Amino acid sequence: MFNFFRGPKLEELEYGFYSVRGPPILNGEKLIVAVHPYYQSKLYHTSFDSYYVGLTSLLQNYSGPIITLEESRRVKDTFKHYLDIGANSNRFFIKTLSSDPDTKEIEFGEMCDIFNRLRNNKPIHLIGGYFWRKELIVGGCLGHLAVELESNSLPVTIDKHLIF
Repeated sequence: MFNFFRGPKLEELEYGFYSVRGPPILNGEKLIVAVHPYYQSKLYHTSFDSYYVGLTSLLQNYSGPIITLEESRRVKDTFKHYLDIGANSNRFFIKTLSSDPDTKEIEFGEMCDIFNRLRNNKPIHLIGGYFWRKELIVGGCLGHLAVELESNSLPVTIDKHLIF
């Protein structure tokens, strides 16, 4: 959606679930959920770290749905960054509390319902911030979400190359 006076803005598909551009396109691909993907990052464009390169490539090239759980105060910047890199089709946002994976506008169960509709009966593929990498011990926002989803009978996988 484009606001002539303020530029592009997120489209609210349903309360608490926002789209970069249009409704979900179910194409048989797995659902990817990015948890605070730029938390405490440097400028997006200047980092050559493999995480950021891999994340940018995924956002630009993956045709399946990607839902980004992002702090409410950072959604606008992350949305603008997605537009700048051309990551706009099948890209969505759910706002979270600050430094916390808990949702700001919708209940956890409502988020699980959204995930269930988009996951194509496949495990939810988690990427993003704070999952202790050394031994993949659960911790931080991504780890907390993984435990919560599994305790609600939603299977998850974690991409070891796209976590920090």
